[in-house]
Amino acid sequence: MLEFFKRNTFFSLLLLIPYGAVLHIGPFLVQQDHYHTEQTWVFNQIFGHWAQAGGMDTHVLSILLICFQSGLIAFLVSKFKLLPEGQLFPSIIFILLIGIHPRSLEFQPILLSNVFLILAIFQLLQIYQKKKAAIYLFNFGAFVAVATLFYTPNIFFLINGLIGLIILRGFKPRELFQLLGGFGNVFLLSFLILYIFHWDNLFFEKQFTAVFSPFIFSMKFQNYGWVALGIILLLIILSISQYSFFQLKRNIAVQKIFDLMFWWLLAGFISICFVRIDNPAHMITIMPPLAILCGTLLTKVKNPLIAETIHLFLVMICLFLQFQSW
Repeated sequence: MLEFFKRNTFFSLLLLIPYGAVLHIGPFLVQQDHYHTEQTWVFNQIFGHWAQAGGMDTHVLSILLICFQSGLIAFLVSKFKLLPEGQLFPSIIFILLIGIHPRSLEFQPILLSNVFLILAIFQLLQIYQKKKAAIYLFNFGAFVAVATLFYTPNIFFLINGLIGLIILRGFKPRELFQLLGGFGNVFLLSFLILYIFHWDNLFFEKQFTAVFSPFIFSMKFQNYGWVALGIILLLIILSISQYSFFQLKRNIAVQKIFDLMFWWLLAGFISICFVRIDNPAHMITIMPPLAILCGTLLTKVKNPLIAETIHLFLVMICLFLQFQSW
């Protein structure tokens, strides 16, 4: 099956939709209560009643969102020439990782905001060797701001912007202010709308004050959530242990991009430290860079039989975990 995903073609991209639908069949067969929290106030005002109903239409939309994000990852990999072979491997790894917990398959603010995080990182990567990068930096800040409006912990991914400036261009205060200008403009406009309708106090109380924690690692998962987190941590450790593979025989631009993927993982770890998390779907925020790293590692396996065996093993884990209720 992996042969279909070695090249980024239109047909291969279309195959991601049935691939995602089959691997995420769990919510259609096992009914679970939809996760709801008051900490995502903006999302609740726009989609809350519909998303909370948890009908088949929300599951279909979730699958389409996941496949769309996997397509964005494929475009990113192709645009910046990260992989000469196995160009869609990161996309299928992303679909597999999303499926290791039912919460990450629900239509939630985390899943929606992840689209804007991927768009933000795409803008950031384009600043390398550009004479004028102001528009890309502004767009990065704006996309992170929109992602933060839907899911507050995403504010920590501004760290990616700072690290990206250092790695890709060298730090310049003016460019940092351009990045923060994009973020600030979106929040200023949002605050103006909230103030007009007298929602500003409610917004900050629900979406900011209630989210941040004075204690690190304020996580409350059930056993199943810790299993999913354990799998993610194992894959992160595997990627870090193979760091040299991401640097060997690659041009400078690609090396810098892989370095930025590792920093993305660190920003996700920092977000875990300082917010109250009771939803395992929070791990979605670090799945795009982890999928790119693991998909790249999969190309290291030259024996097709071994590669297919690894893929089948991951598929079985994904489907098995979707039907558990520990």
